Amino acid sequence: MSEAKETTRIRLTADNYLVWRVQMKAKLFRLGAWDIVNGTKIKADKPEDQPSWTTKNQAAYVEIIDHLDAENMAFIRGAVPDANDFNGRFVWKLLKSKYAADDNVAKVASFESFLNIEYTTIASFVSTARMANQKLILAGMDLGNKMQNLMTLAKLPRDRFQSFRDVVAMGFSSESFESLIRRLENYVIQNKIASDEDHRPEQAALLMTLTLDQLNCPHCRKPFKI
Repeated sequence: MSEAKETTRIRLTADNYLVWRVQMKAKLFRLGAWDIVNGTKIKADKPEDQPSWTTKNQAAYVEIIDHLDAENMAFIRGAVPDANDFNGRFVWKLLKSKYAADDNVAKVASFESFLNIEYTTIASFVSTARMANQKLILAGMDLGNKMQNLMTLAKLPRDRFQSFRDVVAMGFSSESFESLIRRLENYVIQNKIASDEDHRPEQAALLMTLTLDQLNCPHCRKPFKI
C-alpha cells in the first residue's frame, strides 16, 4: 500500500467512531456490501443466489478488520464466535453495540460524560467537549442546542470568558454545538488565551518559591510557619 493511501486510512479507536463510520459506509458501499452490512439485503433462500451475498459479506468483514486499531482487533477476536468468522454484518453490529448503543443505560452514561467536562486548558476543554458531544449523539441523547450550549458556557471560567459567555447566551445560544465550539476557538485565538495559559505558572510552583519569611500575617505583619 502506498504511503499516500495509508495516510488517508482512519482506524477505529475508542474515540472516533462517528468519523470512522462515515469512512466505512463509503468503503462498504463501493464494495457493494453496505446493504448487506446494514441489514437491508438479507441472505437469499435459494442456494444458487447465496454465493454473491456471502462473498460480499466476507469482503465487508475484511474491510472492517483492516480499519481497526489493535485494541478493537483484540475485542473482535474475543467477542466473535467461530460460527461468525468473516461475517461482516455480525462484526458491524457488534461494533455499533459497543460504540453507538442507544438504550437508556447508554444515554445516562453519555449524559454523565457531558456533565463531567471540566476546564483545565482550552485545548483540553475543546477536545473533551467534542468527545462528550459525540457520545451524546451516538447514544441518541438530544439535549437540544440551547440547553447543551448554555451548559457548556457555564463550564467556562468567568475571569477569562465572561464576555464570550454573555455574547453567546444573548445571541447565539440556539446555534449548533459545533458552531459554538468553533466560535470559542476563534475567540481564544483573537484574545490569545491559549498563549496566556501556556505561560501561566502553576499555583503549586509559586508556593514552592515562597520562603518562610515571606509568609506574614496580614494584620500584624509577623512571619508564621505553615
